Amino acid sequence: MSKIESIARITAACEQLDDAQVAEIEQLASSMLCPTVYSRLPESERRKIDEAIERLDRGERVSGPEFMAKMKAGIAAARAASGK
Repeated sequence: MSKIESIARITAACEQLDDAQVAEIEQLASSMLCPTVYSRLPESERRKIDEAIERLDRGERVSGPEFMAKMKAGIAAARAASGK
């Protein structure tokens, strides 16, 4: 389906909605134009996220205890860096 066809279908559907529902559709469409948290991250951080997703897609997992150990180490390092 082309973009023009999709817009026509959305417009036709919106004609059957009440004002509040149309306002929700407008709000959703507007929010889709805003930058996302991901898009505002530095390239290096986006790359880390993408690599982690690829590892998960390949079935690579981290055990619960290993995850907790990494989280605790990260928190400790952050506290040490901030002096708290």
